[in-house]
Amino acid sequence: MNFSFLKKILIIFFLLIFSINANAQTSLKKIDLADMTVEYPQEILIEKGWTKYISISVTNTGESDLYNIKISIEGIFPEWFEFQNNESLVIQINEKVEYVSKISIPFNMPIGNYKFSLNIESDEINYKTDFTVRVFETREDLLLYRVQVLKADLSKLENEAGRIEIGGIDLSSARDIFQQIKSELDLTEEQIYNKMFTQVTESFKEVEKLFIKARFEIENPPKIEVEEEDEIDVLSRNLMFYSSGIGIVLLLVSLIYIVRKVHRENRVRLPNLRLKEIIIESRRIKELEQEIEKIKESQEIIEEEYRGQMLSKESYEEIRLKYQEKLIELEARRRKLRGY
Repeated sequence: MNFSFLKKILIIFFLLIFSINANAQTSLKKIDLADMTVEYPQEILIEKGWTKYISISVTNTGESDLYNIKISIEGIFPEWFEFQNNESLVIQINEKVEYVSKISIPFNMPIGNYKFSLNIESDEINYKTDFTVRVFETREDLLLYRVQVLKADLSKLENEAGRIEIGGIDLSSARDIFQQIKSELDLTEEQIYNKMFTQVTESFKEVEKLFIKARFEIENPPKIEVEEEDEIDVLSRNLMFYSSGIGIVLLLVSLIYIVRKVHRENRVRLPNLRLKEIIIESRRIKELEQEIEKIKESQEIIEEEYRGQMLSKESYEEIRLKYQEKLIELEARRRKLRGY
């Protein structure tokens, strides 16, 4: 099947499912609870002095019936709301019930945002949530606010598209739709200022359709095509990879061999050098000891000669002092060689 044709069918399907009434001027929120699903207007846009109707739906998603359901509104002005039906004796499994309320804003009500609470009570479950009623001075103010909200939504879509494009995905088709939305919103603003409200309604519908198309493009981006490599290129790259690996292995083996060889030679050389040093030190110590013995013998000789009056006292003292200094020097050298 032609992909472009299938794509068009899917877009039409999305448009049928998600198309939004531009005149509704409410944003619906869906809450999934344990035994029920609640849909209610999270934000209601209305001009002061106007009346409109809102719908709140409750669907029983549990495994048993819900009994004695009651819908109520709490807030600073609960009298704005008038339910046509706000109670149900029973909601059966998979059954959906709509609760409709009229909302009327007095003419003298100041513009602003008013917070309310939606209460849903039953024998099985109680649920409470907040929603906002935005009151505007004129219809133009309300419609311009809607334009600003849509521009903010467009900015979020553009940011989301930018994050996707970082991954190399082409979203040029979505970008084209973004430009169409911007142009349509600019046209809508001009229509609002000129009080062309019928055309504004149609423009909002067109903008919503473009949003659906843009979201579809973002949620279903084109796949990145990966070029198939030539078998010869793959083989060449693999051979180059294996060759490089073999070269690295050989280099590592060579380095390990060299390191081990040097380590082994050093291990053999070091003991031999130390042995030679020990032999030399022993020889020097022996020579010093022999020299020390000679000096001691010479000291004994001059002692005998001095006692036999063969040396004068002055000569004796001079020679004895020299021998003593020499003996101290030799003893110090011997201790140094012995290491103490």
